[in-house]
Amino acid sequence: MQWPDCFPPDCPPNDAKQPCDRVYRLIQQDSATADDFLTVRQLYPNRQFPDSEKECRSCALSVFTSRDDVTVNRRTGRFKNMKVAVANLTPDSGQIKHTPSPGTKNSHHSWWVPTNVEALTLFEAVDVTE
Repeated sequence: MQWPDCFPPDCPPNDAKQPCDRVYRLIQQDSATADDFLTVRQLYPNRQFPDSEKECRSCALSVFTSRDDVTVNRRTGRFKNMKVAVANLTPDSGQIKHTPSPGTKNSHHSWWVPTNVEALTLFEAVDVTE
């Protein structure tokens, strides 16, 4: 796979896997836009990260494999009232790694998108009833 030029060496990490998962992502509006699929690295090109692992994760998109986790996550903080989009990722969709951390739910994953994949085209907004 061809990765964007902004990816640091050894990114995605060796323990990332080819995805075969249904994933959920928070989006701003009722339908997804390109702005919903900007990485932290794209949003903050001059930000410094303390280590190569965090630098690599800044090049990934956050997704959840659990509908319940994404629904709970959108109730508070900066995610309050965001909408939800869903996609079925395939091995051609890039690389994915389970990356739970404090403040994220257990099904949080980092997804590295190759240059030949347009993330926006894979996702469809869904109505999530709570």
